Order: sequence, then C-alpha cells, then structure tokens
Amino acid sequence: MAVSAPQRTVGGSDVGAILGLSPFKTKLDVWRGLVLHDRDNTESPAMALGHRFEAPVLDAYRRTLPEGSEVNKPPMVVRGWRRASVDSIATIDRWRRIVEAKTTAHGDDWGETGTDQVPLHYQTQCLWYMDLYEIDETDVPVLIWPEPYKARELLGLAPAEIVETLGIKVLRVDYNKALADKIRSEVEAFWTDHVEAQVPPAPVDLADAKRNWWAATGKTIEAEPRLIELLLEHDKIKQAADEIEGRKEASEFELRRLIGDAETVTRDGKPIVSLKTTTRAAYTAQVAETKYRSLRTLKAWKTAQ
Repeated sequence: MAVSAPQRTVGGSDVGAILGLSPFKTKLDVWRGLVLHDRDNTESPAMALGHRFEAPVLDAYRRTLPEGSEVNKPPMVVRGWRRASVDSIATIDRWRRIVEAKTTAHGDDWGETGTDQVPLHYQTQCLWYMDLYEIDETDVPVLIWPEPYKARELLGLAPAEIVETLGIKVLRVDYNKALADKIRSEVEAFWTDHVEAQVPPAPVDLADAKRNWWAATGKTIEAEPRLIELLLEHDKIKQAADEIEGRKEASEFELRRLIGDAETVTRDGKPIVSLKTTTRAAYTAQVAETKYRSLRTLKAWKTAQ
C-alpha cells in the first residue's frame, strides 16, 4: 500500500529505531510503517504520559527563561524524505534553540540540569531536528516520574500541579556536525536499501520477525542445510515442549485428585499448598462470571525441601 507525504518520510522519533537505539520500536517497525503503511497506532502508557504532560512541562520550562524570551511551536520542516516536527523553539536574547519536552519513569538514564546526559535515542532525535531546522542547540526539559510508592502522593493532582510538585530538569544537546552527518548517512542508506528498494531489514528478535507479514508473491527458495538443521531442531523442541506440557497437566490433575475438596495442604503443621476458589467477574454480555480453583504452592513448601 502506498504511503503519501509527509507519512512517507523519516521523522525524528524514527531515527533512534533505524540506528538500533530505540527502546520503543525497531528498524523493521519503521520500514513497515513507510512501505506497508502498517503502523501500530496504539498509545502505550509511556506515550500517554508524554502527551499528557508535554504542555505543563513546556510551561514550567518557560518559567526558567529570562524575561522577554519566547517559546513558540514552529511549522513542520520536510526536505525530501526527511521530516522534523519539534515541540517548540525558544528565542532567548535573539538566539534560537529547539525545545523537546520529555516525561520518563527512568530517571537513572538522565543527568542533572545543564548536562548533556540525555538517552542516546533522544540525542539522535535532537540532532536530526537541529540538522533540519539549522539550529545549534536543543534544550530538553524532562519530568522524572517518581517510584510507584511515591506516586501515591500525586493522586488527585492536575498535570500542572504534578509538574509543579516534582519540578523539571533542563538538559542540553549541542549540534555536532560530524555526528549529524553520520546519522544522516546511515538513515539515507536505510532509505535507499530498504524503503526505496522495498526490501525489509533483518528483524532483531522473534517478536519483530512475527510482525513482518511482508512476502514476495510467488517467491520460492531452496532449503539450505542450515535451514533443514533448524527445522529438525524446531520439531524436536516442539515435541519436547508438548511432552512436558502433557506431564504438567497429568501431574496437576493427580494433585487435585489427591487434595480433593480441601482448601489447604499442610506439612508438619505448616501450609504448603492452597487450592482456593477464585471468581472471575463477567466482562462482556457474552462472557459470564466463572469460578475455578487455583493451585498454588506456598513459601513453606520451598523452605521445607
């Protein structure tokens, strides 16, 4: 399926994936979106957090600037197959810098205010933007989300109040021409070798491979020795897994038969197994409430070995 501009362009969030640095998507994911128009539009919790707090983080950043500074959303820049759309551009004493607001629960990946210790996939995103906007500096205001037990203190607060409570760090990425040239060269190679050629890049893991439904119609390959070896190994592993699953089911059936209607099994007076009734609530008109007995071994069983 054809993809129209600006969709058929590489954006800043794609760059880290193409370089193998992104924790969110792979090079093959980017290719699928560009060539097959197969994009995962599901908003992950991390994405939802970022979208919800972008505006208040930018507001907090504005308050750190000298009087008379301006922070505005610029138009998108598209040059051929390259695309950049930044959160904002700040003008401070007539000097422009890109602003990319972030929210993260991984505070250990970030340095202190004023440093350039920004995660690599965000650094490449900033360099991509600076290259296209022809701006030499990027400020990265970031909200560090606290540990879950501390986050309870934020319940009931509006996003702006949460940002005010937690505060932000403002880190910096400076333009590096040599690094920007290298990034552009590697992304251009991806564009030429994979997007224009319509050849998918190699998957990085099994999940990545399963998401690639691309196939060349009518294409046939001859099995090489390594492929035959892997097929035989796959069959053996599957057979062994089936046998283990069968033994597991038979063992649990015998356990349940011996326990009968008891809820607890003890050894030397200490409970070692529980088999209590659990109720699963109905969640659609077609799926009614169900009850089952859940078999669980307790800590006392492991320490008694």
